[in-house]
Amino acid sequence: MSDSELSTSVKPTILMVDDEENILNQLRCSMEQEFEILTASNEEDAIRLFEREHPPVVTLDLSLNRLDPDDLGGLRLLERFLADEPATRAIIISGNRNNANAIRAVHLGACDFYSKPLRLDEIRVIIQRALHIYQLQQKVQEKHAGGVEGFDRSERSRLKFSDLGFAPATASPTVNLKSAKQAIEIDFVKRALARNRGVVSRAARELGISRVNLYELIDKHQIQVKEFKREETGRVWELDQGR
Repeated sequence: MSDSELSTSVKPTILMVDDEENILNQLRCSMEQEFEILTASNEEDAIRLFEREHPPVVTLDLSLNRLDPDDLGGLRLLERFLADEPATRAIIISGNRNNANAIRAVHLGACDFYSKPLRLDEIRVIIQRALHIYQLQQKVQEKHAGGVEGFDRSERSRLKFSDLGFAPATASPTVNLKSAKQAIEIDFVKRALARNRGVVSRAARELGISRVNLYELIDKHQIQVKEFKREETGRVWELDQGR
């Protein structure tokens, strides 16, 4: 078997961390044909497996302490993993629908946030997307070391930096990561505003932040609140007297 055939036959390694063994078993059974699945139900085992295997993608339950749901072990692991391996694609999974934790996870470097209950088909797509972006980023870094000419003609025609979620190779990895975080943050804000029909106070409450903080995010990302206000009989209802 050639080296290329061997490399394509090796399944990508995914580390899944959750304190519920039944969830880990479901994830493993549904994805083990496609991925090499590692599982951990506590922080210590997760750290040991991560340091040994350096998986490209990890899924992290937000809370790993059944006795204290406010103990966010998943965020601690997120910080540690990304400090050790910044290229890791980390997906936070949570049974808590407090979107403030989602925004916090994004600020720490998570690439995605998923709320329980799990739908295995959706989780698979999220993992596949994260792995695809990781592989493209690795390829770009390897080729960039030799300059743009390191790509053959067919690769240059297929590969668009916009497909990776970041700017061309002149931009730094830090800028790329900031752009990804900003896009996810904007998405969370817009979804909250849409669900609450443009009522800033309600959207802020749903996100778990103050109205002042939400207005700061709205100004920062130049989001037009009026787009989310409910229209009725030809005019926009001013549901939030706000600012």
